[in-house]
Amino acid sequence: MPTFFWRIHRNCIVRVDTIAHISKDELGHVYVNLKGSDEKLSVSRKYHHLFKQM
Repeated sequence: MPTFFWRIHRNCIVRVDTIAHISKDELGHVYVNLKGSDEKLSVSRKYHHLFKQM
């Protein structure tokens, strides 16, 4: 099984299988939570399309 990486911001690339869940705030900003971490990573608007199917 291949491992996939997604760029979510100009300075951040995440491994897709480590994503625990995606959240969205009231302003429409998208955040990624990784498995084993409480940190929320911000997703740039340029990369929102990656999370439409999730």
